[in-house]
Amino acid sequence: ILFNAIYELPPKCQQIFLMSKKEGLTNIEISEYLNVSKKTVEGQITKAFGILREKLGNKFEVIIIVVFGNETRELS
Repeated sequence: ILFNAIYELPPKCQQIFLMSKKEGLTNIEISEYLNVSKKTVEGQITKAFGILREKLGNKFEVIIIVVFGNETRELS
């Protein structure tokens, strides 16, 4: 369910979200790698969380924590 929702994200949003949550890169590392601002990275991650929360409903936080770990809680 989660991965289907992730792969339905807009391309740039999906890329940044996966770099952050799956690969464990910091927002600064992502911004340097993609040559975009840190604010752009933060905005795309926020957008991804919003879309995923909307698609997954009340299961969202539990699924995210189980799949990506507890550190994600601080970002949502």
